[in-house]
Parts: sequence; structure tokens; C-alpha cells
Amino acid sequence: MDYIDDTQQKTTDQKPKPKQPATKNEYYEEY
Repeated sequence: MDYIDDTQQKTTDQKPKPKQPATKNEYYEEY
């Protein structure tokens, strides 16, 4: 469950997107 925090922080830093389950899944897959 640590990756969720890391992903949220990185997503906000790289791409200003809304915190959504789809966005997290997409970002995690890309990473």
C-alpha cells in the first residue's frame, strides 16, 4: 500500500491529474 502514496505524489509531480482509480491504475501500468 506504499506504492499508492508514491504513485499519487509522482503523478501530481509529473502530470496534474485528478486522483482517480483509473488514473492510478494507468500510471502504475505505465511505470
